[in-house]
Amino acid sequence: LQAWAALLGNWRAERVVRLGAGAQDAAAFGMGEPFLEITVDVDSEAVVRQTVLIGRPSANGGRYAAVRGHDVIYEIPAETVILLERHLATAPHERGPVVNER
Repeated sequence: LQAWAALLGNWRAERVVRLGAGAQDAAAFGMGEPFLEITVDVDSEAVVRQTVLIGRPSANGGRYAAVRGHDVIYEIPAETVILLERHLATAPHERGPVVNER
């Protein structure tokens, strides 16, 4: 989880793709059935929960992304996608073996 926190803490969009995106735009960029959803609780004076939707691949190997409830579509770089996929593939191993107790 620390690796995920570090990754998300330094995450930046490569560019803004669409401002004022509507439902059709969101679907066209893959937000209707996202590749990945990441929900983060930000601990401040008032706890804020945000969900980032990762959509379809972009032409340069990155992916489109949006924050649920916002009307902006971003493009995240291929390097970020690779790190997300790598951490997804290794996350269960970081927690250690699963023990089934009966």
